[in-house]
Amino acid sequence: MTQTRLSNTTIPRVVDSFFSKDGTKVLLRILNEDQETVETLSAKIVQKATTSPSGGSLIADGFGLEGPYLTTNIIDAEISSKGLTYLVPKSTGGSSLVTAALDDLSKKLVFESPLTDWIISRLDTTNILMTTKADSRIAGFSYLVNTQNGTSKKILGDLPGLTTNMSLDEKWLIYSVSRNNEFGSFVQNMATGETKKLGVNTLPEKCVFSSKDTNILFCAGPTEMPRTNL
Repeated sequence: MTQTRLSNTTIPRVVDSFFSKDGTKVLLRILNEDQETVETLSAKIVQKATTSPSGGSLIADGFGLEGPYLTTNIIDAEISSKGLTYLVPKSTGGSSLVTAALDDLSKKLVFESPLTDWIISRLDTTNILMTTKADSRIAGFSYLVNTQNGTSKKILGDLPGLTTNMSLDEKWLIYSVSRNNEFGSFVQNMATGETKKLGVNTLPEKCVFSSKDTNILFCAGPTEMPRTNL
C-alpha cells in the first residue's frame, strides 16, 4: 500500500468549512486573531500553490488553496455548482442575500430582510431556501427566494423550532417542529402540498436525499426522541 501526504498545512481557527460536490472548491470560515471578526475564504484546491499567504493562497506540500477572502462577518454561506451564496449584515440592520461567482465577482444582490438569523440553502432550481434559525420559543418561517427576480414565497410559517431540508430539485421538503416538550418530523410534497409524518423523529439536517433519485431519503435518528424543546 502506498501512502501519499496530500498536505501538511495547518489552518488555525477554522470554525466552518463547506466543500463543493466535486471536492475541488471550498469555503472556509476563519476566526480572526481579534477573536471577533470572521473571515471567509472562497478557494479552489490546486496542486502545489506557490504564491504567498498575503496573495490569497495557503501553501501546502501537495495541494493548496487559492482564492479571495469575502466580506467579513458573513452570517451564512454556501458553495454549489451555481457559485457562491452568502448572507451579509447590513449597516442599518437586517441582512442582504448575495450570489456571486467563485472568485466573488459578478455579485448580485438578490434579497434584503430586516432579520439576520437565517439559514440558506441553494437549490438546483432558480430558488434559494431561507429558513429562520430554530428556537422552540419563537415561530419559525421558511421562504423560497427567486435568484432571478428577487421575489419570495412563504412555504412554512408560525412553526416553533422549525428546521428544514429541501431536495435540490425542489420536489420534497423535510421539516421538524419543536413545541411543548415534543418534537415532530414531517415530509411535504411540494407539488401537491400534501404533508405526512416522516416516520422517524430526527432533525432534517440528519437526512440526505439520494443523488440519483430524490424520492429516496436516508436519515439518521435516535430510537427514541427525548421529551425536550429544541
